[in-house]
Amino acid sequence: RDLFSGTPLGGGDPLDVIAVTDFDPLGRGGEHPELTANVDDGDPATAWTSEQYRSELSAIKPGVGLVLTLGSPSSVSEVEVVTETAGWAAEVYVAESPAPDLAGWGPARASGSALSGSHTFDVDGADGTAVLLWLTDVGDSGRAVLGEVEVRGDAR
Repeated sequence: RDLFSGTPLGGGDPLDVIAVTDFDPLGRGGEHPELTANVDDGDPATAWTSEQYRSELSAIKPGVGLVLTLGSPSSVSEVEVVTETAGWAAEVYVAESPAPDLAGWGPARASGSALSGSHTFDVDGADGTAVLLWLTDVGDSGRAVLGEVEVRGDAR
């Protein structure tokens, strides 16, 4: 279902997310871990935010993100991000289990850049139990604000 209108989409059913954690392998204190559950609470008005960056994120580190752990092994078809952030960029990774660094996630399954607002990434049936939304640009304001992240596909 589209998180804005509630209409069904072709990307499969919403998958059960049992945990959301921040992913900041090159950071010092995480990216607002106390707010991560907000992207999976069904309320786009609550949000997870990245740290505020005074310069481009890429000048400091290659990215930050969120790991969504699924309740069962699944074939992931889409990842929908609900945001009003302008100028953001991200890659989506799917793996059998969360990895402590980006290299452990394997190849990116989808990517987008210069995004303005909400976006749905087509992951094309990647199998796994963990999804990484890796933000390579936090947007024009220097901070990403994500209202919801929904993973869709088919549980195995």
